[in-house]
Amino acid sequence: MSLVFDEARYAGLTSPGDREMFIFKWLSNLDAQLEDTVSKESLKPVQERLELVLLEVATIGPVTSGEQRSWLGNTAPVSRQAILPHVPKPSRIVRDLVAKCLARVYEVGDMHRMGEALYAIQTVMQAKRRAVERETRLAALVCAGVLFEALSSKAGFRLLSCFNDFLAAMLRFARSADEGSAVRVEATRALGKVLIAGKTATEAQAKEAVKVLRGNLVNRSPLLVLATVGALEALVFYTPFLGPEYAFDAEGFVSGLVPLLSTSVLVVRRALARLVAVVVSHNIIIASAPAGQEPA
Repeated sequence: MSLVFDEARYAGLTSPGDREMFIFKWLSNLDAQLEDTVSKESLKPVQERLELVLLEVATIGPVTSGEQRSWLGNTAPVSRQAILPHVPKPSRIVRDLVAKCLARVYEVGDMHRMGEALYAIQTVMQAKRRAVERETRLAALVCAGVLFEALSSKAGFRLLSCFNDFLAAMLRFARSADEGSAVRVEATRALGKVLIAGKTATEAQAKEAVKVLRGNLVNRSPLLVLATVGALEALVFYTPFLGPEYAFDAEGFVSGLVPLLSTSVLVVRRALARLVAVVVSHNIIIASAPAGQEPA
């Protein structure tokens, strides 16, 4: 099957269900081809169109601004028009497939246009809540997290150049009680992936993240708590700020976690117990015996 999206056939579909099924089948086929058979040479002629279609399937509009960001890696103003009519709101599986395919396109193909995709994603994330659909916001968060996770070793400079912008946006969504639970969950998952990809954070960013995430540990949504545990573990493993060298109050942090272990949700209880173990083990200081003396 071809990599190219059959726009003429799609335009002839009148049922929203038929359109959604067409998109799902195309994404599934594209995912399989990108994993197994596609080479850089075969991808090159269609990559630009493919990127645009993937973003539009996720209802992330094309870049229509001439404004340039230093981290885009592009110098010419961009003006692109929508190419797909009547795109349905992307379901979770569609969002996940789009993000995976987009990352794989850059892994196999050229990365020089990735800045445009990042800018389109960030534009959705920065838009006011009523200006974009919830599913579009979710798609942007999923794509951002997967791109950082998959490409950090190959496109580190491009991604780290916009690290602060994406980290700030994800913290804003994770903090906001006005956002729906689904958005906060995806933002927190993406936050963990960005921290792992960047393997860094400033002290101010780490403190803000801990403040936001600690508050979400008591949320009634098990999915948000699980995502929060994952993001906190990323802070422990990939930044130094939750360790003894920064005088982190591990005892106070763990004391706040212990009452939460009484939850009746087994998967949450296990995740919280793991977080306790991670924080404690990361902050243990084993005293060494003075030279010439045997340990007690």
